[in-house]
Amino acid sequence: MRKNAIVPAILALLALPAQPAAAQLQHAWTPAPEAVPASGPRLSLGKCVNIANTLEAPAEGDWGPAFADAEMERIVAAGFTAIRLPARFSAHATADAPYTVDPAFMERVARITDLATDRGLSVIIDLHHYEEIHEDPLAHADRLAGMWRQIAERFRDYPPSVSFEIVNEPYMNFTADRLLAVQLPALAAIRESNPTRTVIFDGADWAGLDAMLESPFPEDPYTVPTFHYYAPVNFGFDHADWLDPPSKDEFGSEGDRAEIEAALAKVRAYMARSGRVPFVGEYGAHQIRPPAERAEYYEALTEAFASIGVHSCAWGYRNAFPLWREEAGWIGGAAQRIAAPLPAAAPEGSPVAENGALSVRGGKIVNQYGQPVTLRGMSLFWSQWGPQYYDGETVDWLVSDWKVSVIRAAIAAEGEDGARQHFRRELGKAQRVIDAAVRNGIYVIVDWHAHRSYPEEARAFLTAIARRYGHLPNLIYEPFNEPLREGVEWSRDIRPYHLEVIGAIRQVDPDNLVIAGSPSWSQDVDIAALDPLPFGNLAYTLHYYAATHGQGLRDKAEAALDAGLALMITEFGTVEATGNGPIDRAESEAWWDWAEARDISWLNWSITDRDESSAALRPTTTAISGWSEEDLTESGRWLRERLRAAAGK
Repeated sequence: MRKNAIVPAILALLALPAQPAAAQLQHAWTPAPEAVPASGPRLSLGKCVNIANTLEAPAEGDWGPAFADAEMERIVAAGFTAIRLPARFSAHATADAPYTVDPAFMERVARITDLATDRGLSVIIDLHHYEEIHEDPLAHADRLAGMWRQIAERFRDYPPSVSFEIVNEPYMNFTADRLLAVQLPALAAIRESNPTRTVIFDGADWAGLDAMLESPFPEDPYTVPTFHYYAPVNFGFDHADWLDPPSKDEFGSEGDRAEIEAALAKVRAYMARSGRVPFVGEYGAHQIRPPAERAEYYEALTEAFASIGVHSCAWGYRNAFPLWREEAGWIGGAAQRIAAPLPAAAPEGSPVAENGALSVRGGKIVNQYGQPVTLRGMSLFWSQWGPQYYDGETVDWLVSDWKVSVIRAAIAAEGEDGARQHFRRELGKAQRVIDAAVRNGIYVIVDWHAHRSYPEEARAFLTAIARRYGHLPNLIYEPFNEPLREGVEWSRDIRPYHLEVIGAIRQVDPDNLVIAGSPSWSQDVDIAALDPLPFGNLAYTLHYYAATHGQGLRDKAEAALDAGLALMITEFGTVEATGNGPIDRAESEAWWDWAEARDISWLNWSITDRDESSAALRPTTTAISGWSEEDLTESGRWLRERLRAAAGK
């Protein structure tokens, strides 16, 4: 938003007659599940706020205090799940090619992005207040592309929860007929390093709603349209001289409701016609309005757009439309009353649609109806050594062809190239798998794949996952894959680890299923049963490799079951524990029969093309989906047959 500006596009609105006394619009609309686009990506923001008057000022601090790290915790504590970060890159880039962005400013943008990303928030990096481009857009197309080439490269390894917005609110000479000519080179520059990153596209006339309906849109499968909405503008802005009255302090009249309903009808028609789902990048009410009326406005407007499944982002955190002030805190309860669409419903007939949220009762994992449920699926390989399969295309194929009901993301915490060194890169891999699992309606295990204890890093990673996805029934946590045997004791070492890490998860997500590991590579479940963890909705993982582990390990598992523990086999192999050797069909069948008879879910290790017999894919396989019989190993073919048979295919 332009500071102290009134959007010219609002001149297109019909002048409204003087309204009677305001009528409450509280809960006039009910949030619905988020709309699912037929074309383009989902932009699932939830409760979103613009970090306004910060990095889009000529210099940070010119329009208010600089953003402090602790403020992100405040934003998270208020229930926000996304931020939009307006940034004036044009004031910090050279005028001539290659249009170098000041590294200090780039790192300042990265710092605020990191604060949000590390806490599980979505981030929109918005190139804001590029004043010169609106006067002569074609002359600045190369500079816009040059800046975005650098921004995209800086954030190329960030998770998909970070999106880019090419340029905020085109206006003046930046007309609809010039949108593509100016923005497509910037989009191409982004695609050089971020081929699937979500990119947001503003229409003309200050990104007004009516302009979005008519503006051209790029032929790019990963772009999302946006519009900004401050109506009724004689309430949203400080004044609107063309309306009668030009300024009002009350919100909620029948005229206000009719104006919002008309906007909703336009957005519905646009979604039906285009297949795209836009989001409201800015909305707000000026600080001169009474706090109670502002709170009513923020609630009603967000509920209205949420009622058609559209996300919105409040303008702003701290500016002339403030939600927060140092001297007053969160103003008038407006931030607390912001609404968002509900999670999209799981696809009809999918495992999550049929079973819902999982829980533990009577030593078994049960569905929403209290009935035992057996999930069957595949584990991905260590994320740093099999990154190509951490892709929605792979998950889609495993669901459609292999008929998995659960997938496991083995996020590597060991070695020098895993999540401890590359937190955001590995977070992105987990997000891609989770997003695909949610889209397909299957369950997903986020596995902190480690043999040694890294509680601080595990806590940070899994709570970031919990903040972003903990409201979804698809999610299952596995906080410690396989603790070692030598020098490791359950009560002394592993139980305290779980108390710390699972305790942190439970502060964010009190409900979703957690699967706890035990010593001896998650085989000492009988020992864990002697001193169990005090959490609800908790099961214990059991790992086996059929050519190495037989009845002796099943006896240990029986002891755990007899003690009341619920078990899930989150990793098993048909071969030796080394990952190699011949398939042991007889022992594999014995394990399957044992697990199925006890309603114990299982996942096979693993989807990888490594040259080892536990791998599902041959080393010559190059595709990440659509595998033929020739692409599969002996173990892979057998697992696919088993999964399809269990699904009745």
